[in-house]
Amino acid sequence: VKSISQLYSRFKTLQENGPAGTAAEVSDLGKTTCLNCGTEFQGRYCPACGQSADTRRLDIKGLFSGVFTALVGGDSTFTNTTIELLYRPGYLIRDYICGKRARYYKPVPMLLFLVTLYVLLSIAIDSSYSPFSILSDPAIQQNIHSDSLSAAVAYLAGLLSNKVTFALTASFLCVLPFDLIFKGRKIKRPDGTLDRLKSAEHFYALVYISCQYIILSSVMLLISWIPSTGSFIRTASLILPVLLAIWAYRQIYGIGWFRSAVYTAAVVTITLLALAAITILAFGLFYGYDAASA
Repeated sequence: VKSISQLYSRFKTLQENGPAGTAAEVSDLGKTTCLNCGTEFQGRYCPACGQSADTRRLDIKGLFSGVFTALVGGDSTFTNTTIELLYRPGYLIRDYICGKRARYYKPVPMLLFLVTLYVLLSIAIDSSYSPFSILSDPAIQQNIHSDSLSAAVAYLAGLLSNKVTFALTASFLCVLPFDLIFKGRKIKRPDGTLDRLKSAEHFYALVYISCQYIILSSVMLLISWIPSTGSFIRTASLILPVLLAIWAYRQIYGIGWFRSAVYTAAVVTITLLALAAITILAFGLFYGYDAASA
């Protein structure tokens, strides 16, 4: 029991602080000769040309690593950010908001890259897949006699059910409700001051959560070929964004699961009510247009 407690304590420390650096101090590094310009120096990078002291022979591992780094924009932090999103998303977001950004991949480019990978993976599994299709179940619209309202309902339902469109638009749809509900909460900045998050900071937090959602959706896509997993994946896809937001905001603000769940549920309620209001407004406008055109 004691060993389990110690292991859990180490995991919590790793969650809150992130992985500790293992690189040696510059003073501990011996002198080396730059393979590019021949300058003898001590440190990580050549002071004359800037080439790394750790320049090794070319091999297959380096080839694949180089291709991957080029695909994600030349930033090796992509892998670390992906891993940390899977076990400490809120702490990662809080670090990024508070200025610790060199160690993390930028959220918007990361989301666009992950969405692209998800689309390619979906097409590879199902050649008929249409990533930006927002057509909803026809059964939803069968009792709607207005063609314009039917189109509006199809758009809104498809927007929420399509993983790609949802991931790309959720940050815009939910940023104001999150800003409103969490307005009274504050986070501790590195200088010790307590401050509330701005709308832009909520936006970046939601973009990172969308990245997390696409990563897990890709995993679910890979296991979708297993028989009898269809209903589980459909259910998980509906509740996953809410659970991820509860998890992330719990760590961002350091609050309990229950409070984070209540706040996030309020955000979801406000967002759905706002979308419903838009639909009702669209009904009034489009119904009048249809009636005038009849």
